[in-house]
Amino acid sequence: MGDNSLAQYGVVGKSKPLSPVLELRYHFMRPDARFRPFVGMGINYTWFVDTHITNRQFLDDSCGPGCTTDSSLSPSWNPTFKAGFNFALNKHLGINASVTYIPMSSTLTTDARTAAGSHIVTKLRIHPDPLITQPDLAYTF
Repeated sequence: MGDNSLAQYGVVGKSKPLSPVLELRYHFMRPDARFRPFVGMGINYTWFVDTHITNRQFLDDSCGPGCTTDSSLSPSWNPTFKAGFNFALNKHLGINASVTYIPMSSTLTTDARTAAGSHIVTKLRIHPDPLITQPDLAYTF
């Protein structure tokens, strides 16, 4: 979603992030406790694929009718912060839940061609800052 001067357009484009995380966790309580909260910190490398502008009105207003674009988002290294819990239902079955925050930033580069053939390159710094929730049903053997 755009903000400030882009708010009128709503969703301007889409991209698919790939973002593996390497993290360390600290579990509170004893290992055999039924309820075990945890916190974690880590590092993440995010890169993006299939990035494109999807809002035709935004394209028409910014570079004219008939405009075509190629877009990309820069990859980035980011810290990660996690909090959650494990809850044992019995010896083998448990419920886990966590929330992860990734303070992320990336540069959006859009390479546009107007219908008249003019070439326009724009760069914009974005901060998606995702908050990721993860519920799990776990089986331990």
